[in-house]
Amino acid sequence: MNSKEELIEKTLDTDRYINSVEPSNELLNRLKNIPSTMSNEFGKIPNKVVWMVAASVTLLMYMNLISLKKYKNKTATSAESIEVVESHFSYLKQL
Repeated sequence: MNSKEELIEKTLDTDRYINSVEPSNELLNRLKNIPSTMSNEFGKIPNKVVWMVAASVTLLMYMNLISLKKYKNKTATSAESIEVVESHFSYLKQL
């Protein structure tokens, strides 16, 4: 056997030296209690925080609507100014 095959054999033989360990009763009890502790901690978000987040989201949406409205007005005004410029300099199109 060459060195690669020996290395492979050594690696495969390592499972002989690995022993499984039984978990302690304390660990098993802690693992069983995880779902109950997680559900208790999830419900601890204060109502004040929930309402502040809701108000912030509402305010942000309102500000976006105002910004969108101003943007539409600005683009409409710029379109009108382009029409005025085109009509004023229409004699240049003949050249």
